[in-house]
Amino acid sequence: MVVPLSRGQRKRRLATDRIRRKQDLTSYIEKGILEKKKKKISSLKRLKDLELEIRNVELESNINNSTKLLKKSLTRRTREKEKKESLHQMKNILNYPKFISDPFETMKTHLINSIELERDRSNTINGENYNKRDRNTRNKVKKTIVKKSAKYT
Repeated sequence: MVVPLSRGQRKRRLATDRIRRKQDLTSYIEKGILEKKKKKISSLKRLKDLELEIRNVELESNINNSTKLLKKSLTRRTREKEKKESLHQMKNILNYPKFISDPFETMKTHLINSIELERDRSNTINGENYNKRDRNTRNKVKKTIVKKSAKYT
């Protein structure tokens, strides 16, 4: 035998049901928001991972491209030309008076100058000395590079 609820009991039960439904709705919405945030964060993590992979691939491709350029087989004519040039350069080096007097010191100064030359070239490539307003300085740098390299040939 079921006893019917009084009017006050029914009102209280309806109020608690409304509160429970509101709480369920808010918890449902909060769960949805959290899931969206998690998806967004995970997608950002994936993007960062992809960015790192892309950078690695670019570095590898740059390395591969440079090695491909180095590995490219030379024709017989160019090999002969390079051989003649290197022999001529070697004769000039061996006949150079400073090299004859002190070969190690001469090689040391040559290496120091060539390292400075590489630094200058990398600076001009990176853009430190390479804008349109600095054409005069670029030309001066090129001339000094040519002058320095002409010393050893």
